[in-house]
Amino acid sequence: MEREPYFFVSPAGPKVDAAIEDEEFQRWFVQRLKEPERAAENTEERLNALATLEQDVLDRMTNSQYGIGEKPQFKTARALAALYPRDFTTMFTQQQRRQIAAKFDISGSGRNFEEHKKILKRLEKVLGPAGNDLESVVEEMCLPWILYEKFIAPKNSDAPNSDEETE
Repeated sequence: MEREPYFFVSPAGPKVDAAIEDEEFQRWFVQRLKEPERAAENTEERLNALATLEQDVLDRMTNSQYGIGEKPQFKTARALAALYPRDFTTMFTQQQRRQIAAKFDISGSGRNFEEHKKILKRLEKVLGPAGNDLESVVEEMCLPWILYEKFIAPKNSDAPNSDEETE
């Protein structure tokens, strides 16, 4: 069955259709999306709001009423990245983020959201701020992955090159 584009996030990981199609979940999710928006960009408050939102989404989705056994971490991260593109890169595995952070000489607490932001801030420092148009924002999100693929990922290795392998 083909889905409407706005339902599609990633084929990897557990099926989350039951939660996504539930109107109560939809209302709750839309309401919760406002919390990170209230916090200014590049603040600890925003990082905490995003981390709390992610954890609450994961907890709610794995509620027994939806029949989702494992936490859909990859799908949740990708959905949040689509909704908050200035706060995320497209690097969703911790190992890859840490490798690129090391190349950029970035240290961090290991918190996912903080790593994404520090990588983006380093790129901004080197390249200047990204534009406000959608294309510029998407390019900014994708650049760390492109750099990883080009300069860090071992050639002819087991480095993931698809969503399924990354999950």
